[in-house]
Amino acid sequence: MYGSLPSTGNSIPSPNRLKQHAAALKRADPALGHAAALNAAALHLGWPNYLVYERAWKRERAQRPYEGGFRITLNAAWTDRKTHRRGIEGAEITLSEPWWDFLTLEQRRHVGTLALFRIDRGYRDRLVLAADDSSKLNAEHHVLKAARLLAFVDVLRFVPATWSATMRGLGVMSHSWSDPAHDHESMWFDPQTQSHVVVNEPYEDRLNDRRGAQAAWLRDRDLEVLTLEDCTVHHLGTVVQLIAKAGTGVLDSLKQRCKPLNVALNRISAIEEFEVVAS
Repeated sequence: MYGSLPSTGNSIPSPNRLKQHAAALKRADPALGHAAALNAAALHLGWPNYLVYERAWKRERAQRPYEGGFRITLNAAWTDRKTHRRGIEGAEITLSEPWWDFLTLEQRRHVGTLALFRIDRGYRDRLVLAADDSSKLNAEHHVLKAARLLAFVDVLRFVPATWSATMRGLGVMSHSWSDPAHDHESMWFDPQTQSHVVVNEPYEDRLNDRRGAQAAWLRDRDLEVLTLEDCTVHHLGTVVQLIAKAGTGVLDSLKQRCKPLNVALNRISAIEEFEVVAS
């Protein structure tokens, strides 16, 4: 039973899961009171009542992050319709603290590939791809990219932003945004500097071909760029660029904060796949 598990691991389901179960019990029995439904849901998950569950959950959270960081696993199922093989591609990443301490659920749903993943049965340290019909290659790409995005946000503490808000923050007319080296762009807000930032991730050869044209284009719009030559988030072979308003000191701050990024990205490891052949 869950209640007998140690409180130092990632073992206790979130309150959201328990409350969803309580809501289902109330729908099935409208006469059931709110407190009674919570107690019944807690009992179903292995605790004598909701109060005991809540204390255990808070105690478990107070002990995070443990030594070495907080581990998150990501899994994506895949199916090969031609050979009838199927399996799971996985990745594990060590964060400085639980992702829900720096990303709300709503924000996570707007973070690129990470938005495709859902919490696995109430365990927020396990994220799974919602769809299960991708190819083996796509499943691997999805889990590794989502893990890299988590590392990126963990280090820089950006939050996702809309296109219109980012353009306003940069003082650029939306219709004039045509970076010559643009590829895999995403829009972010940096709470620390209260500034909007565009993350551009072109492939290295594309950037090399268009670096001069990009520099002139940025200069004309009073923007500046920080290029992280040996850093990739979107896909292997891409180069991360951070674009911000010139003369604000934003990129000076980000240059210092980006130093641990490669270390964080290197903490990502692929998990041995599970593969079966359908009979």
